[in-house]
Amino acid sequence: MAYIGREPQIGNYQVCDAISVVNGQAAYTMQVSSVNVIPESVNHMIVSLNGVIQNPGGDNPSYTISSSTITFSSNLATGDSIDFIYLLGNTLDLGTPSDSTVTSAKLSGNLVTPGTLDVNGQELILDADADTSITADTDDQIDIKVAGADDFQITANTLTALSGSTIKADTIAETTSANGVAVDGLTIKDGKLNTNDSVVTANITDANVTSAKIAGDAITAAKIADDAISDEHLDVTAITGQTAETSIADGDTILIHDASASALRKMTKSNFVSGIGGTNTPAFSARLSGSFGLSDVTTTDVVFQTELFDVGSCYNNSTGVFTVPSGEGGKYCFSTNCYFNDGNGNVSDMLLYMHSTIGGSGAQELIARAEATSNGTLFTQFNLAYTTILTLSAGDAIKIQAYADTNNSSSISLFHGERKTVFSAFKIIE
Repeated sequence: MAYIGREPQIGNYQVCDAISVVNGQAAYTMQVSSVNVIPESVNHMIVSLNGVIQNPGGDNPSYTISSSTITFSSNLATGDSIDFIYLLGNTLDLGTPSDSTVTSAKLSGNLVTPGTLDVNGQELILDADADTSITADTDDQIDIKVAGADDFQITANTLTALSGSTIKADTIAETTSANGVAVDGLTIKDGKLNTNDSVVTANITDANVTSAKIAGDAITAAKIADDAISDEHLDVTAITGQTAETSIADGDTILIHDASASALRKMTKSNFVSGIGGTNTPAFSARLSGSFGLSDVTTTDVVFQTELFDVGSCYNNSTGVFTVPSGEGGKYCFSTNCYFNDGNGNVSDMLLYMHSTIGGSGAQELIARAEATSNGTLFTQFNLAYTTILTLSAGDAIKIQAYADTNNSSSISLFHGERKTVFSAFKIIE
């Protein structure tokens, strides 16, 4: 039968979704908009079954609830109808008042009592224009703001006056009579300074410390400023050679004057000796790595492919060119040896050239030559060598060139075995 009565019109309530009865089933899930709901209690419900409002309590309740499940006292059968289930809100829940609707007259006296106020890190405003406050948004730290500026900070056992703030007091008293009062590490006790190094230079009147006030051995080396003792304060016998030395070890030190720093320095013997003169670098030596062919009556750049050493990266083994590195201008000793080889004995003339680019201008210079004799004897093998000293600037380049003339326009080669064809140079210490 249909429910007869007036449905709730206003108030805090929810209407559960329609529930279909299952024959022989007593328990059903309560939902609102397909979401499970949990009533406050059976007394916060209105349940209609077959047009009859069900008894929520007493000795013979019509139903019980467990979480979002309603269970009727007996199984329902086909033809039974769960007309509706209303879920009522908390009967004492007034909801949230609208903004600015609760006046001071509605607040009871002593509303805030000890232990009931917890601002939870929020700012506590203290004055009408909201520019003076107390905050504790950092754990174990209180910040005090006055007139819009952070003035003081309180942490465990410490009150800090922030930048621009001042702590004023007529009297600062010690808490323990034995300790005195400490101000930034300076202890004041019974009207006296009680801290080491408390008497600083700025607090001593000029010319007020006499020699009588200085203890014996009080002025140590650490108390004498650098360059403070001039020769007029040294006794003529102060520096002496107490023991004559006939030899010097590498670890022994020598006193020198460092002109760049205008100071006396010490230097070990090994470092001193190594600083005299210099090293013969840049330097290189290179040789042929294999037979190097020469075309007949053609001047050819000789490329010494294998570097024996190259200090300063001054030689290019792809082009055969030596170049003076930046900042390394000076006198250089050059030497070359070229071993001409022709098994047929057809060579009539062999020449060596040194090609240079000194001062930006290229020049070719004949440095060695071998010609056949007037009786017509030709060469099979012949060695040409040359050594010279040149004054070069950074960027100047040197290379070796070879030339051969045969009677039958055949080719000739430079022999590479046993380092017979080499090119070397080193900078001379001046």
